[in-house]
Amino acid sequence: MKYARFFSIFVFIIVALYAMAGFNFLPLASYQGDLTRIGKLPESLFGWTRAQPAIAPALLRQSSWQDADVLVIGDSFSDSRVWQTVLTGHGLRVHTEHWENIRAVCADFPAWLHAQGFTGRYVVVEVVERYARDKFAESVACEKMQIHHSFDEDRPRTPPVTSFDLHASDYSGKLSVGISTEANLLKYRYLSEQPDFKGYASGDAIVKRVARGCDLFSHPACRDA
Repeated sequence: MKYARFFSIFVFIIVALYAMAGFNFLPLASYQGDLTRIGKLPESLFGWTRAQPAIAPALLRQSSWQDADVLVIGDSFSDSRVWQTVLTGHGLRVHTEHWENIRAVCADFPAWLHAQGFTGRYVVVEVVERYARDKFAESVACEKMQIHHSFDEDRPRTPPVTSFDLHASDYSGKLSVGISTEANLLKYRYLSEQPDFKGYASGDAIVKRVARGCDLFSHPACRDA
């Protein structure tokens, strides 16, 4: 019984210390941008510091398959419909589908696209580098298109914020992400001070030293990108 009590106390202490450390580093887990989500590095180090142009909500409007001039098949970087505003701002109607809905561009894609009622002239396929090999391999191998409505592409999107405080405390993330981000931050800071530093890989993100970086970028770690 005595050993069970000591074990319970030990476990409680470990959990309490983990919670305290995690809460301390929790602001680092803010998903204000994609860097923390992908690479477990803090937005406060590489996040943008200058106000961004405001985007009119009307430019984020999703067009139907039948009305669209442009079909976009993309990942999370297309799901927000932000870059598509360059097209909608020029009067083009855009319909965006996530890769989770269209798993691959198969051999019957032209006929399938026509069957959806698409009469536009342009198809844009966007995929980040780390997924490109798999997506292209799946597309080469498949014969018949299938659509899976995993993402609600017709849900309205809101314009992104034009500015944010890099150092604002945000406790909406995960404890484990905050701890991982702090560990990666310490390692990056140590390595980046070495005279032969060229780059650092963290998760699916790679930090590279850039010549005259602080003339090009405004983020705190402006020597690197």
